Amino acid sequence: MVRAGRIVMPVLDPLYDASSEQRRAFEEWDRPSRTLQIRSITFLTGLLYIVFSFIDGMLLPAYALPFGTLMHLYVLPPLLFVISAMTYVKKLYRVTVVILALSPVIANLGNLYLYGILYPVSPYLAEIYTPEVSLSIIWMFAISGLRLPFALASASVTIAAHLAYELYLGIPFEVLCIHSLWIVAAVSFGILSALILDKKSKQIFLDSRELEYLATTDKLSGLYNRMKIEAYCLEEIERVRRYGGTFSIILLDIDHFKEINDTCGHNVGDHVIQKLAQIMSESVRSVDRTGRWGGEEFLILLPETGGEQAFGVAEHLRRHIEESDFSPACRVLISAGVAEYAPGDTIEKIVQRADEALYAAKEGGRNQTRLG
Repeated sequence: MVRAGRIVMPVLDPLYDASSEQRRAFEEWDRPSRTLQIRSITFLTGLLYIVFSFIDGMLLPAYALPFGTLMHLYVLPPLLFVISAMTYVKKLYRVTVVILALSPVIANLGNLYLYGILYPVSPYLAEIYTPEVSLSIIWMFAISGLRLPFALASASVTIAAHLAYELYLGIPFEVLCIHSLWIVAAVSFGILSALILDKKSKQIFLDSRELEYLATTDKLSGLYNRMKIEAYCLEEIERVRRYGGTFSIILLDIDHFKEINDTCGHNVGDHVIQKLAQIMSESVRSVDRTGRWGGEEFLILLPETGGEQAFGVAEHLRRHIEESDFSPACRVLISAGVAEYAPGDTIEKIVQRADEALYAAKEGGRNQTRLG
């Protein structure tokens, strides 16, 4: 059974083996579209119940009409409209989901009571209202926007109440069988639809993450590509202009990289870039951003870091790389240029100062850091 579950569950749930962090990321990604779904569906369902109340006026006898009107006009539409309105308040999302899960239970309890009023007098008329239970079950799973656990809980309460009440009324066995068949069919179709929709959403999420990764990541090094690291620099410039503070960048280049490629081959050159990327990623803070600027050049963005501090980071990194083993390549050295943000800087200006400092380090004998 365990082995079968390991085979079946990944097919049903693309995030079956995902980390809790990735599952939370999916929920955050999925929430806006699910919120919009809840908002739209509850509003539309409320309108349909208002239409339903007018049909009640044509079908229900005088003794049952007040309760039908109460439920289908004065209870369910306002409740559903309130749920729809609550979706506009992000902080109320969890409360909204709980009330949404309760709303079909309330609807079905009311429907059962109406069924109980009608059945002793007019079984035929009572049967006209029976399909609402099956429709509401499908609504819970596939239409409402509820996640599967909430839909299951809501449907379970509804089904238990429905079957218990029909047994209490003593309806004929064959009628109970056909009602049970409708409920089983509704639950089956509802769960299947929910699983398909949930799987599709998770697959779209994974595909979008993969596309985002490919669009922002340098394939060889695994670092941010130039477009993404530029975007981070622009964000940091905007942040400093608005809130104050400072930041610095380090532009570094592998010394004599062409000789490594010519002597050891391009595969070894690729290994050097990958190893260097690993060292840089492990040597900076989690708030820092590291990207491949182009070829054998790399850029490190250091938020809230002055020029002297950034110089110290660059020197520590340079020494660390100098002492690291890049086998089968010989010793790998880097040169680095550091520049701190100055008021009025654009990304072109600060990168130019870092590039000029890097050029000075190259001209000064390589394997050194200069502050621009």
